[in-house]
Amino acid sequence: MATRKHNPKASSNKPDATVTHFRAGNKSIPQKRTPEDQIRGRAAEDIKTLEGFLTAAQEAYARPEEKNVCHDPSLAQALIANIKKLQPSWSVVPYQQELAFYVQEQKRRQQPEPGSVTP
Repeated sequence: MATRKHNPKASSNKPDATVTHFRAGNKSIPQKRTPEDQIRGRAAEDIKTLEGFLTAAQEAYARPEEKNVCHDPSLAQALIANIKKLQPSWSVVPYQQELAFYVQEQKRRQQPEPGSVTP
């Protein structure tokens, strides 16, 4: 595998360079995680917070018994909006797609089991 020299200016022009994917059934879910030393700009703290939030959601998703996969989607949505405002060139689409997956998964997990009796 070829090693590429890190150039911070070049990476700012390639905001999706840190996007990977994971499989969930037949879906491919994007995951954008940025090395901390590469996060710069006015939205740096929001980016770190959002990526930490999404990592926690991924960890909860990995536990099938966990019903609350995405604890506060409105917080994540506010962070995404702020990143778009403060740093418009930063691609937030992978964050939006990953968040939408966790929100949907949480709804699915919180549905009553088929055949369960509700009082």
